[in-house]
Amino acid sequence: MFLSARFASFGPCRPARGWGRPACGVRPRPCIGGRIWPWWWCAATSIRVWPRWKPARPDALILAAAGLNRLGLGALVKEWLDPLAAPPAPGQGALAIQTRAADAAAPWLVPLRHRPTTLAVAAERGALAALEGSCRTAMGAHATVAGDRVHLVVEALTPDGAQRFRREGAADVADEEGARELGQLMGLEIAAEGGARLMVG
Repeated sequence: MFLSARFASFGPCRPARGWGRPACGVRPRPCIGGRIWPWWWCAATSIRVWPRWKPARPDALILAAAGLNRLGLGALVKEWLDPLAAPPAPGQGALAIQTRAADAAAPWLVPLRHRPTTLAVAAERGALAALEGSCRTAMGAHATVAGDRVHLVVEALTPDGAQRFRREGAADVADEEGARELGQLMGLEIAAEGGARLMVG
């Protein structure tokens, strides 16, 4: 999502400075000029620090919606970015319950599992693993699930956002492993095409 005290929306803006994951938001609006810096803080810290950042206040921030919504600050959003045009971080917005391995199939956990979310996250994280991604990697993945069919968009950019490597596809999967394999396949194709250009120097 796009936050700015200066611009009403992402489309027409030309921020002099901005923060977010490397290159995220640059590609959808190639007209954007100025400097783009990485921003590693959580949503709460970002909002607190943003107004008084020195030596210069950024014109805009691109942050994940999930964190801001949990803080009750969703009203600050100026524009919601299309997840197909600018895929978010893999697994964004999904909630997980951590258990011991021996309890993974416990009956009390069954009602808490949401199969479409499980398949979507598996596909997205499969791409993340194939690209050896981290919070410093300019990559995103967005999966949607209808029945057994998983549709996935995976994208990686060079650190400056100048080059984009993208795959989009769908497959019928039987389980979490099948969804993960779909993501891994697409991620490996992007890694082979982008190579060292995708690495943060």
